[in-house]
Amino acid sequence: MFKFNPSSVLFSLSLMFAAFGAFGCNNETASQEGTDAVCNPACGEGEKCSEGQCVANCDPACGDGQKCTDGVCKCTAQDEILCDSQCVKNDKDHCGSCDNKCGDNQACVDGECKCSDANDLVCDSQCVKNDKDHCGSCDNKCGDNQTCVDGECKCSDANDLMCDSQCIQSDESNCGECGKACGNNEICDQGNCRCAEGAETCGTECVFLQKDALNCGACRNECTGGQICIDGKCKCSDGELFCDAQCVKSNKENCGACGNKCSDDQTCVNGSCLCILDELTACGAKCVDAKDNDNCGSCDNKCPNATPLCNGVTCVKGGDTSGCSTACKSDEQCCNKSCVKKASYSSDNNNCGGCGIHCTPGNECQNGTCVCQEGMTACSGECVNLNEHPSHCGACNHQCGNNKHCVDGVCQCNGTDTCGDECYNLMTDKEHCGACDIACGENQSCDQGNCKCDQSGFEICLGVCVDKKNDASNCGACGNQCGDGQKCEQGVCG
Repeated sequence: MFKFNPSSVLFSLSLMFAAFGAFGCNNETASQEGTDAVCNPACGEGEKCSEGQCVANCDPACGDGQKCTDGVCKCTAQDEILCDSQCVKNDKDHCGSCDNKCGDNQACVDGECKCSDANDLVCDSQCVKNDKDHCGSCDNKCGDNQTCVDGECKCSDANDLMCDSQCIQSDESNCGECGKACGNNEICDQGNCRCAEGAETCGTECVFLQKDALNCGACRNECTGGQICIDGKCKCSDGELFCDAQCVKSNKENCGACGNKCSDDQTCVNGSCLCILDELTACGAKCVDAKDNDNCGSCDNKCPNATPLCNGVTCVKGGDTSGCSTACKSDEQCCNKSCVKKASYSSDNNNCGGCGIHCTPGNECQNGTCVCQEGMTACSGECVNLNEHPSHCGACNHQCGNNKHCVDGVCQCNGTDTCGDECYNLMTDKEHCGACDIACGENQSCDQGNCKCDQSGFEICLGVCVDKKNDASNCGACGNQCGDGQKCEQGVCG
């Protein structure tokens, strides 16, 4: 029979409370957290025990529509934010953060102020157009001759290039792309470098064969000895001669031609040996007086025995210095049986420089020598005007040919045309009909600058005279050939 034992009961209660204290909140912990929940182990600082779980403890406590997360009160609604302990809409007035207010023409999208027009930009909290002043980004201003396309500054002219933010035309310095420069004698053609008009390709270079001294007339044909390239040929500069493989100035040693040496009393002027003294004339390698009997008036004009004296222009016979009836004074000379003053010989056209030395028409006596009048030149014993004389045109003995006359010292055609050095009437000349070197064919003549057949009824086909009425190869028209077995009659094949 069971017997109550107070000591045993007290012992059992002690064990029960000991076991309970090992698994639940003790009175001290519950007192610290201000709750009667059971949390073991004990909650840390800033936490509280709620329904057996340690949770964040927000202080002050969160308001309506809020929850405490990681010790911070947050709004439970996704489109709200916490401002001054109150939940407010995440909108234009509080976009993404408290007091972040969106401006005009802006909307709040995902917590960011964005322009209502998706193409606009936000610059200094204001929406501005994505245009030339703000292209792609704030203050990115497009330059002159540029437009804003898809947020990029581009040239208004599609053919221009954008180089260093500037629009420039594609040229020899920037051909097709910035910094791509064309070489010497090249031009930029539609964005590609090519040789300029008239230039040829030699290796990798463009050169003008007509004037390039390294490629004269042909690639790699180099001019040497100081020569330059003129019209595709190596030549010395004007006034120079190519002597002993070197260009040299025309001088006394090589005057006008290699090895043509002027004498000591001569100087070289414009390629000709001229006498240093004006009163002398250069004839070959020597200077002679105008009255030189071997070079009378002009070089190699030798006076014959019949007229042995030179008056400075031509050869004359001279007068008789004997037969005077009385003796002449010391300052006189017997001349043709009369005593004449020697002093008069300096200006007397009948006794120029001596008795009986007559000056011919067109010249006069000066200082005892017959000289041509101003504008005239002594040529082959006569005074002539080099500007108009057909046998001495521009220079002594330069004769103009047939159909030519001398104008201002140049031989010119008489109302005809020049082909080469000759004159032809291009309206009638068979060898130059209508133009130089256009020759008419056999049985043809030139009529008004056109070749025509001499035989009536014939016409020219490919330079040959044919009868189009009966010619099977040119029936009715040049080149109209009749078929096999056909004949041409009255210009019709049949």
